[in-house]
Amino acid sequence: MIIKNRRPNMLAYDAALTASIRAADTKMASHLIEKMKKNGIKPDIRFYNNLMKVYVSKAKIKNTILDTSVNMEPKVPEIIKKMLSENIVPDKYSFIFAITEIGLLKGAAAATKFLADSASGKFGESSNSALNIQVFNSVFEVLSREGQVDQAVNLMRQAKAR
Repeated sequence: MIIKNRRPNMLAYDAALTASIRAADTKMASHLIEKMKKNGIKPDIRFYNNLMKVYVSKAKIKNTILDTSVNMEPKVPEIIKKMLSENIVPDKYSFIFAITEIGLLKGAAAATKFLADSASGKFGESSNSALNIQVFNSVFEVLSREGQVDQAVNLMRQAKAR
């Protein structure tokens, strides 16, 4: 049975976004956001976090194949700003995805700076509460991957002191 003139609901968009995560297809993910808005469906925190996963997946692929010919800029921080403009407060997963993507594309120094900016309230005071030990751990992993163990240990000390 085919239902005519029926618009997709959030579940349909979630399923399509899951497919774009697996394919690391950022164009499809961006298209989905625009289509949702056109159909009057407002993305929620879960949808935005899944959108972030698409960009992290693409960064992982770029990092794995060591493709230095393509200069990718991190997109997750822009998504966090968009969420805030829509009064959606980022959660710990939002920051973990941002740090992971930044670490993969720009390195540990940029990921650490993003964490510092986040802790200083750059992304809103309410988002500061999302910065828990798991978020600090994501920067720890980036630092460790680059062999910056001393800085990673200092960061974990700071996290414990929070």
